[in-house]
Amino acid sequence: MTSSAHTELPDLETRIAQAELAVVQRDQRIRKASRDVVARVESLTQRFLGPGLMTSAAAAALAGWSFLRRRPAAGGGAAENVAKSAPWLTLLPVVWPMLPAQWRRFVSPGTAAAVLGVALPVLGALWPARRPVQTVPQLDLRRYAGHWYEIARLPVPFESQCAGDATATYTLGESGVDVLNCCRLRNGRLRCASGVGRVVPGSQGAKLDVSLFPRWLRWLPFAWAGYWVIDVDAAYQTAVVGTPGRHGLWLLSRSPVVDEARLQRMVENAAAQGYRVAGLRSVPHST
Repeated sequence: MTSSAHTELPDLETRIAQAELAVVQRDQRIRKASRDVVARVESLTQRFLGPGLMTSAAAAALAGWSFLRRRPAAGGGAAENVAKSAPWLTLLPVVWPMLPAQWRRFVSPGTAAAVLGVALPVLGALWPARRPVQTVPQLDLRRYAGHWYEIARLPVPFESQCAGDATATYTLGESGVDVLNCCRLRNGRLRCASGVGRVVPGSQGAKLDVSLFPRWLRWLPFAWAGYWVIDVDAAYQTAVVGTPGRHGLWLLSRSPVVDEARLQRMVENAAAQGYRVAGLRSVPHST
């Protein structure tokens, strides 16, 4: 080996060592910045929600974003839906300090992300794909507008306190469809919630995105839910409405009473679309 090679080798090793040190120092700076961000988020959350509600708020936000962003409406099976919801795994390092200490004691954020990142696609691939929900070819919103009685529904959280007299009134507005939902609570009080619906482009009026959130919160992705009309009779006297994920289903009528034959056809149409009609609950009306 020449003398020049002997002199160059230490220089090369020094440069490698310096480069490695720079990488380590940069990694330490990134980790510190991440810890600072997490600490600020945790501090702000505790300030506004209190320590007791912080874990529930974080879990609810994460779960809500994950599930409500899954849109089977676009077609495809569960594997595609899982792939669309997978980006929330990147939030684990931020959310992790807000989760219960029992969880963090046994599982690290990296392990949780790795397990979920592998398990969700595998489960999605094994889950049988279902055909997308089919709506009516075209819906005349002017004829559809007006007052509807809720005859039966699948249980959903926001109607859990409704004991009866559930109605929906739709009015054509400048920016879409104005919505007014009312029901009688168990204590006898009438509760109403107003919102707005916007027509999904290309759906010929049969698909709407509806929000009952205040106007200042409607920019949030989970503030809107799919409202798809899957069946309506020629006279626009009865209708079947469902969510694209098949979690929500409502049988509607212009009158509080529907004859048994017509009601059976409505149930059969919903069953043919894959809705869990066995879970339907009838809605009593006092008028």
